[in-house]
Amino acid sequence: MAMYVYCGLQGSGKSFEAVKSVIVPAIAQGRRVLTNIRNIRQDKIHDLIERKALAKPEATLGEIIPLTPDIILAPNFFFDPELLLATNGEVDSFVRPGDLVVIDEAWETHGPDRKLSEEHKKFFRMHRHYAHPVTGVTCDLVFLCQDIDTSLNRFVKATIQQTFHMKKHTALAAIPYWKNRYVITIYEGHKMRIKDVISQYQAKYDKDYFGLYDSHVGGVGKEVKVDGRATLFTKKNVLVFSCALLAPAAGLYGLYSVFAPYLLGDSHKPAVPQTKQTANAASSGLLEEKLSAGKPSSRKSRVALVGYLSTGESIRVLVRTPEGIQTVTPTRFVPDGFATSAEVDGQAVSFSSGSAKSDSSLLGEALPK
Repeated sequence: MAMYVYCGLQGSGKSFEAVKSVIVPAIAQGRRVLTNIRNIRQDKIHDLIERKALAKPEATLGEIIPLTPDIILAPNFFFDPELLLATNGEVDSFVRPGDLVVIDEAWETHGPDRKLSEEHKKFFRMHRHYAHPVTGVTCDLVFLCQDIDTSLNRFVKATIQQTFHMKKHTALAAIPYWKNRYVITIYEGHKMRIKDVISQYQAKYDKDYFGLYDSHVGGVGKEVKVDGRATLFTKKNVLVFSCALLAPAAGLYGLYSVFAPYLLGDSHKPAVPQTKQTANAASSGLLEEKLSAGKPSSRKSRVALVGYLSTGESIRVLVRTPEGIQTVTPTRFVPDGFATSAEVDGQAVSFSSGSAKSDSSLLGEALPK
């Protein structure tokens, strides 16, 4: 026989876990289950086992024997192992060999202020002797309470093999994912210390098991949050948490945009607009095409160098052509003061080339239109 404790605050899931993980599997194995869990329904448990195929179709399912505190505290609730041996397995007691006993609200029957009878003490200490004569299954005992230290007698606590502690995610109830989940922590013995933890995992409520018992007096109950400040993810807190998460990312992006050009080199510096340079290059290329295209001109060509134009960022050379004043890049000319010249289509272009007479005003041609 093993003795377990399922503990946790009200609504934490201890009764649900006891029904789902202890009572239903025992019924599927054909065992008798003695429990005082409120209004537990044997017919619905059998239907659930058949619907979920938790037992073989030809298997004989177990039965539920309801208990009350008066029945548990009455004489001959547990049997004496010595009488069990003397009577060849026949005992006159409420509990039989191989039964599963699940006691809810254990403080009512085995609380710290209760004086245990010798019959109960002997049963707790000699549980390994209580085996079913046919199946060989020993008795198991499960206590349900809110807190071990204030709900169980010290004699009972000393015989506990494992403790299952259930905790509801109350602070995360505003999130639908966590609303129907709870955490289970399993401890070795009755002392819930970190060094005694066996395992811990998340569990989810299954609606199929809700109708098997009553968790509230009077049927279905509805729990209302009295003070919403205890809920972590309210609308206000979600907004604050969102801003807190986004603020570091925005700050890092700002620092990166400021210091990246200096840390990573010129390749990451912002590009300088090239509108003027592109326009000038286009006009220069157009003039170069005009100067180089067509038939070679004679020495009396009117193409001549007439001056310079400084834009602040670059210097352009003004050239007079039959079409008017144009600008070209100074790299095509050999600078030599008034003797600056260049060779275009096999002829020299300088200040003195071409005719001195102009068809139009030089200033008028040079000014933008």
